[in-house]
Amino acid sequence: MTEITTEIYAARHRMFYETISQHKTAALADFFASDVLVIDYPSEMRFKGPQAGVASVQAWLTAFPDARVCGVRVWESGDTTFAAGVFKGTHKGNFGVVPPSQRELELPFFERAEWNTGQQITHLDVIYDGLRVVHQLGGTDLVLTRWMTVGTS
Repeated sequence: MTEITTEIYAARHRMFYETISQHKTAALADFFASDVLVIDYPSEMRFKGPQAGVASVQAWLTAFPDARVCGVRVWESGDTTFAAGVFKGTHKGNFGVVPPSQRELELPFFERAEWNTGQQITHLDVIYDGLRVVHQLGGTDLVLTRWMTVGTS
């Protein structure tokens, strides 16, 4: 049996971003273990299982059809990898309840992934600035207006 080294996990994490940038969503399921848990901290959403993990990525690719992941740096420690990069794309599709704005998004992110010996992600923490997303897509005024009017009626 081949010994799994931390470098293999780091290489798999880089391949994960390449697959996203190539929009190969069918191939993404291979990166997720059957019991994977993906936590998107800014949205407070949890995705359990490989299909839910793929759906979490697909939502971004649908909203940003020209999406790509740039400048990725990966660090490893045991069976855990840490990655930082920038997600870029043009908002041309619905993003949850947010209609297309045709605006560019440039979003730095950080992720922590735990891997099993099958080189699949068992846990993925996704961290980015949610307010930056709102601001870049043109929703800052709406958010501030709602925030400033809370309790004034």
